[in-house]
Amino acid sequence: LKLFNILSFYNYVRTLGIFYHYFTCCPIFTSEMNKTLDGSSPKIILQRPFAYFGKQYDQIYVNHNGHMTFNDPSSMYIPQRFPMYATYDIIAPFWTDFDNRLTGLVYYKQYTNGIILNQATQDINKYFPQFTFSASWVFVATWHEIPYWQHYNAVGLLLQAVLISGGQYSFVLMNYGNISPTSGNVQVRTMYFVIPGWIRHN
Repeated sequence: LKLFNILSFYNYVRTLGIFYHYFTCCPIFTSEMNKTLDGSSPKIILQRPFAYFGKQYDQIYVNHNGHMTFNDPSSMYIPQRFPMYATYDIIAPFWTDFDNRLTGLVYYKQYTNGIILNQATQDINKYFPQFTFSASWVFVATWHEIPYWQHYNAVGLLLQAVLISGGQYSFVLMNYGNISPTSGNVQVRTMYFVIPGWIRHN
């Protein structure tokens, strides 16, 4: 299966107004009950397999430090320069050192029908008009107002990763709202692609 990665910092950094809806009322879909430093969600069984760089996965973990992993949960809070961990299957919309013990939540939900699939179908066809694409599964993970470690008074970040599949194609969208300045290390990456300029080492 092919994967088309929507991760170009030139064209696909999106605005708050077109975030995918995420729930603020349903703790069963959040890591609200798991407010631990460098924590992760429980293992999430995917309702449809997700093809990612030649592999198919039927589970995922949403980790508090701004990334998702497939085989195991991850507490990694310091992003590594490529190609370190190059074979470690990861999707990181904003890999850095977060701390949600006091404030901030991580939401996740998957969809196999409804308006979210319609939104995903429209987005992919907009950005890739050469395809006639129809989404059959969407997974939305949202890091909501989470502060950096030891910066609890700063405005929390809002970011989102959207996994979309349908037919022979898979896509990753990354959406960004408030991004507070930080002197810490940050990286935006998928398995083999790192956005230039998004990593900082002190």
